Amino acid sequence: MGESNLKKLSPPTTLKRRDVRQTPAQPDAAARKAKTGVFRFFDLPRELRDQIYYDSLIFKRKFESQHGSRLRARRMADVNLLVISHRFREEYLERAERHTCVVVTDRGIYHGEFLKLPNPLKYATRLEIFVAACCESPALHGNSRHPCSVVREIRMHRKWIENLCSQMRNLSSLKIEIMLDPHKRVSGCEDALLREQHRLTGLDERVAPLRSLEVYHSSHYVSEGVWSFNRPRTLVMRYVPETGELRRIEEGVERRPSGAGEKVEEKVVSGGGDDQGES
Repeated sequence: MGESNLKKLSPPTTLKRRDVRQTPAQPDAAARKAKTGVFRFFDLPRELRDQIYYDSLIFKRKFESQHGSRLRARRMADVNLLVISHRFREEYLERAERHTCVVVTDRGIYHGEFLKLPNPLKYATRLEIFVAACCESPALHGNSRHPCSVVREIRMHRKWIENLCSQMRNLSSLKIEIMLDPHKRVSGCEDALLREQHRLTGLDERVAPLRSLEVYHSSHYVSEGVWSFNRPRTLVMRYVPETGELRRIEEGVERRPSGAGEKVEEKVVSGGGDDQGES
């Protein structure tokens, strides 16, 4: 090959270093899941989850009245949340069972019919019962032929209460409030109630775990047919769990059967029985 031909050839190319770039690392599974926008609820502390469960309970729910008695539930589970997941359902119901309370208000004269609790209420652990014991014939107090109607009310309510409690699988607390007419001979009703107190204080602990029993004077005449647990009322008797007896409270003093007494705060309340209005 001649010298002229060599000059026409292109000069040899210089090998250039290629720009080597590292392949970006693939995100791990946790990072990929975090970018999907799914809120990882169960990564929250249990204390925070419990607070969310509590705030998700239905504050108040009304059920159909039965035989004139009103049924309510406080802090009840929302069934729409039970289908989220198996774990959510378990933790949510566990919280609901601690707080759900069944409220029953028996109006007017005792009807004699047992109530049938709806299934959602049977798992509740607390039961509150409000009873208005109306005295039909206060002028006949002391007449053996016409015993105080409060006695009849209490006697008949015992089985009614026991039946109600037996329908609740996990009942751990029973609260009873009784409201009396403030008529001139109301002390006779109180005496009759004290004589019959064993019908309430002697309930089977395994079925009806009594934790509170209080008797009030209403601020109006219950027997008039216009009454409400939302009106102011005065505490006149209180159950003492330590002794298992019902005691009078007079002028801020809790009276024992022996006559000795100790000072207690006068309790005048307005409200109770959930949202009971006028009958």
